[in-house]
Amino acid sequence: MNAGVLACAHRVVNHVCAVVSAVVTRELSIDDMQCSAAAKETALAANDAPTAARRELHFSAVGHSMGGLILRAALPFLIDRIEGTYGEQSLGFAVHWDVFCTLATPHLGVKNMMSNTKMFLGQHIGCYLSTAIADLFCKSSVVSADLVSRDSLAAWARFKRRVLLSVVNDETVLMHSSSFVMPLHILKRVGAPLPTAEADLTDACSKTNAGTHHRQADCSALHLARLGIMCASSLEELRGNGVLLTEISPDLWPPGVLPEERALAEHILRDVGPLELHVVDFRPRLARLTSRDASHGRHGGDVALKPGIVARGMMMLGVNRFSHSALLCKWPFSYPSLFGFVLEYVASDLILTPLSSAVPAPTPQEALQHRSATSSGSPTVADSGEGMASAAEIASPAL
Repeated sequence: MNAGVLACAHRVVNHVCAVVSAVVTRELSIDDMQCSAAAKETALAANDAPTAARRELHFSAVGHSMGGLILRAALPFLIDRIEGTYGEQSLGFAVHWDVFCTLATPHLGVKNMMSNTKMFLGQHIGCYLSTAIADLFCKSSVVSADLVSRDSLAAWARFKRRVLLSVVNDETVLMHSSSFVMPLHILKRVGAPLPTAEADLTDACSKTNAGTHHRQADCSALHLARLGIMCASSLEELRGNGVLLTEISPDLWPPGVLPEERALAEHILRDVGPLELHVVDFRPRLARLTSRDASHGRHGGDVALKPGIVARGMMMLGVNRFSHSALLCKWPFSYPSLFGFVLEYVASDLILTPLSSAVPAPTPQEALQHRSATSSGSPTVADSGEGMASAAEIASPAL
């Protein structure tokens, strides 16, 4: 896609408004020529009607990767046109902005990636070939100015539930950009010093135990767990691992590390308000799918029998190298038993669940305190022989 974020945003606005117009026209049994003539009369009737009888329009939006940035750019124009056309002062609709969810969206750009090759190609070649790539690599003003303008952030803040969903080992859009959290592997990648308290954790993660089949712990997942952010590898875990980001704390993102991006994240949180964060990790699920038990169907439920060698190879690629794309569970990573629970959560728990039924997410500190109070020990501590909790396992199955 050569078109940049802003150009795509205007296309989205026009498309959504056309769809809404068609739906409203059908529901009101009037055509476009009658809409403006009937607007005033409809609005007056709606104002006199009981609240329960008023027509309502509910909007939720989900964007993946650059799509999340496009939606953010579209929101100010979309809200203005929708409310100006159908709101209380026009057609009398009560317009509600419910859920805004971004999946692995680079809110702070992709100036830092795990691959040096991708960074070089993007910064020195791609930016000159594609406006979209220039936007993502912050060679334009889109990420640093347009998307953090007062109108843009105010539009984002209009949504009652604002969700960030990230993959812990995403190599394309790193977690600090998609969720404003700085895991250990990203600290290492940008050359920042590791917290002293995590030195023992790093040592433990580097050890291997060839005599067992236990998966080795992932430092970043364990580090996040110590801060109250758990990684989900199933629908049930995803429903319970949400935390509310209210500030960029020194624990979540040490001061002095990528200061420009950190300041941008603070600006977003300050103007938009708290953001609900969910982190997923497909590696424990892959480990279960490819375990010896899986080949005999002992896990049951939504876990399929052990996949064949080709499927296992593609699953491993999706989990370990291309989790950013695999998140959508589309070809070539269309394996619902492994990746499908994320979109199932988005559809069933975010889009189709009334906001009144949603359970408020705790802050990371509250989540950590709750787990400490309900368990006999720290959720991040494991004995040396039995490995870590499943949410912190690394999947490394043999073909």
